[in-house]
Amino acid sequence: LLSAPHALASLGADHEAVVVRGPEGVTTVPLADSARYVVPGHVGDVVVEVKDGAVRIVAADCPDHVCVRMGSGGPGRPLICAPNGVSVLTVADDAKEFDALSR
Repeated sequence: LLSAPHALASLGADHEAVVVRGPEGVTTVPLADSARYVVPGHVGDVVVEVKDGAVRIVAADCPDHVCVRMGSGGPGRPLICAPNGVSVLTVADDAKEFDALSR
């Protein structure tokens, strides 16, 4: 899915990760690493940057570039490039954390 130096399928306990979904599949990368990942989308490429414990979309081949203007993502704040079918979500690799609670 990604062209990057090292994309990981799983992380150790208590680490945050970035889950990148695109038309070609899903890849998980560590939030602690600094790297840029090129994700092929429906319209073109989406460039995802992980740097200093944050993730953002820095470039995209899409008409309006709304995804680039979204800023940094984080837990509960996904980044989405709808025309390309790409989403980026920060998650904790710790089963004790919840993203929602319902009664």
